[in-house]
Amino acid sequence: MSDLRVVRSQMLLKNAMKDLLAEKALDAITVKDIAEEAMVNRSTFYAHFRDKDDLFHAVVQDELRAQLAERLDADEAVGPESLRVLAGVIFTHFETHGRACAAPHQPGITSRLLPVQTTVIDVLMEWASPYGACHANEMGRMIATTVSWAIVGAAVDWARLPRASRPTREQAVNNLVPVLLYGVQGLQEH
Repeated sequence: MSDLRVVRSQMLLKNAMKDLLAEKALDAITVKDIAEEAMVNRSTFYAHFRDKDDLFHAVVQDELRAQLAERLDADEAVGPESLRVLAGVIFTHFETHGRACAAPHQPGITSRLLPVQTTVIDVLMEWASPYGACHANEMGRMIATTVSWAIVGAAVDWARLPRASRPTREQAVNNLVPVLLYGVQGLQEH
């Protein structure tokens, strides 16, 4: 059983981060801001998280997991519909939280994408686990990593486009799913 004080402190810090992200970009947020917003000491912050990026990762992963749990069955297997849902959640994340993730030319972009990409890998590996060996071997991990970066990269690229000139989220996701399923073979068909 978890210590309720730990759970409460982490919840306060995560909620403070979410509130601050609604007001300003991650780069403009300090640990002092987070601690003040959560009404805890900085030492409490550091007892739970290494730095603000560590807290940001936890917030992102919690949000993505919650959204996926709402939209997918617990025993969901990898397939066109599950990939569509997964990609849709990731596209929505970058549409709503694009400001928190720096523009690609800014330092830190890779570290800001990692919690999203890691969550996608974890979900894909969980989907693969009923199939046995794929879950445990290096090739399964390589496939999950490649697909995760394809989803994250496509979502970031889509979110950067001006709203007026980009396809809808649904159109973009529907265009991406065949690429995820068939890889470069899909390029030959279009």
